[in-house]
Amino acid sequence: MFARSVTCSKWPSGLGLILPCWRSQVRKPLPAKARDLPSGSSSLHRACLVRVISPMWFVSYCTGAGVLPCAHAAAEEAAFMDLLKFMYSNTLSTITPTALLDVLMAADKFEVASCMRHCSRLLLNVPMTCESALLYLDLPSSVSIADAVRPLIDAAKQFLAAHFKDITKFQEEVLNLPLAGIEAVLSNDDLQVASEDAVCDFVLKWARTHYPNLEERREILGSRLCRLIRFPYLTCRKLRKVLTCNDFDPELASKDVLEALFFKAEAPRPAALTCC
Repeated sequence: MFARSVTCSKWPSGLGLILPCWRSQVRKPLPAKARDLPSGSSSLHRACLVRVISPMWFVSYCTGAGVLPCAHAAAEEAAFMDLLKFMYSNTLSTITPTALLDVLMAADKFEVASCMRHCSRLLLNVPMTCESALLYLDLPSSVSIADAVRPLIDAAKQFLAAHFKDITKFQEEVLNLPLAGIEAVLSNDDLQVASEDAVCDFVLKWARTHYPNLEERREILGSRLCRLIRFPYLTCRKLRKVLTCNDFDPELASKDVLEALFFKAEAPRPAALTCC
């Protein structure tokens, strides 16, 4: 990640001369005595370190008259200290999934991409559950450096897709999934359903459950859920119902149905595509 250009009148004296030297040494292992958080480090040493690893943190250092930002909420304190240790020693003390997620969010806050990738790798080694997968899928809404956690998010999607492959068996559980979860499940090419008509019915049932307001339901169907329905594989009877269904935006429904009919007219006609 590139370092931001910062105009600041409170840069530590001599930093411009020392920083290039520090950059050339930052990848070398730290001596054993420095692997924990050093208590006697100079302000210049701390400034050099955070400037290399966390550009945003260094801006806070400059504008804060030499005081490094610290966690204000008690729940963030442990994650903050573990992040600081990682910046010095490239290791973390915590190993539990919840604590690793806290560190990951702290690393995102201060733009420490290397720590985010490290947390992501550690979490990938922890057995996935439905609860943890949904937590990981919720990260993009708050994580700014999305590429650092992309493997974790992809693994969460694959887990949910495989776990709920038979949606008729887990209908109630899938019906209670949040939007990110239902998207992961219904994007699966190996979804076990009687027909695509069943997928369309399930999408409408989920949308009506989670979005009782018609305008909101139309919005979420049009922007997120309609793409999960493979309209060319709906029966002609279901396509007619889509055109008259009040849940779908009429213009969008007409477009999807027309494209599906063109597909049916031009494609070979195995049994799966025969209108009924």
